Amino acid sequence: MCIINILFAALLQLCFVSAVFAHRDIILELKGAAFLSTSSHFRDIYHKAGGLGEVEVTFRLPCYTHWYGFASVGYTSENGRSIGFCSPTKVKLVPLAFGLKYVAPVCWGDVYAGLGFQPVHVRTVNCSPYVAACTSQWGFGGVTKLGTFIDLPCNFLLDLFFDYSFVKTGCKKIRCKHTTGPVVPLKANASGAILGIGLGYRF
Repeated sequence: MCIINILFAALLQLCFVSAVFAHRDIILELKGAAFLSTSSHFRDIYHKAGGLGEVEVTFRLPCYTHWYGFASVGYTSENGRSIGFCSPTKVKLVPLAFGLKYVAPVCWGDVYAGLGFQPVHVRTVNCSPYVAACTSQWGFGGVTKLGTFIDLPCNFLLDLFFDYSFVKTGCKKIRCKHTTGPVVPLKANASGAILGIGLGYRF
């Protein structure tokens, strides 16, 4: 996780410096959302919805009026019970996202649509001897974004948004403690709808 934080901090710094020196718009946001998994297996174990926190930066691209780049990092953690044995289990998701938005001005602010690449780090902890005790792996997919920026006084803004993430991780054999041999963890489906609100500041 330390490497993820370092890489994303470097990316944010690069975005900020390029936007400032190019005299372009940059929007920094703190976002909260409900994560609604589209995987029935995930919902059976970890419930239908969970909370997601996110930091996102959006910056206008040089020589373009309506095209912006974006980068974000989020975090969600859910506790649940395994199917069948009802053993306690926990999943932590750290989604990253990088992509483009098309932003169009309207009377109250801006509306936007976006598309991006999304790596997601998935870590699961299980209290059952029949599955891997702990798995940590990456999934890769994409994210689509729809939303509106609502202007507030003093360069603040609200972001009302709907995202859809489509990500699956691979499946690999892992030899774990407290098991008699290799255990094959289930493929993790981190796909889902994300509906929320953000508070941002436009530099």
